[in-house]
Amino acid sequence: MRWFTDSERKILLILGLLLLGGLLIRHLPENLRPDKIPVSHSQEGVAFEKVNVNKATLNDLIAIPGIGPVLADRIIRYRTENGYISTAEELLNVKGVGPASLETITKYIIF
Repeated sequence: MRWFTDSERKILLILGLLLLGGLLIRHLPENLRPDKIPVSHSQEGVAFEKVNVNKATLNDLIAIPGIGPVLADRIIRYRTENGYISTAEELLNVKGVGPASLETITKYIIF
């Protein structure tokens, strides 16, 4: 007596592969995650990655040239209170971000 038909086995195999794929994506190494994209910009020979402002941690934001701990905290607070940031210009609403600093950090961020 069979437990599953051939069609049911195929469906279970597909579902298992989808589950395995999801687990692999969830546990990708930090440098392969889509919220950090390598860029060619460098400062003093150090390569930087573009950081997703909407997913970035405090340390991720601090690593961006032109953003210190206080400004990083303000960006996270702004994001928490107002939802996702969709444009670079929206960062001008964060205290401490002006046109000059926005121009600097725009090279290193994505949304």
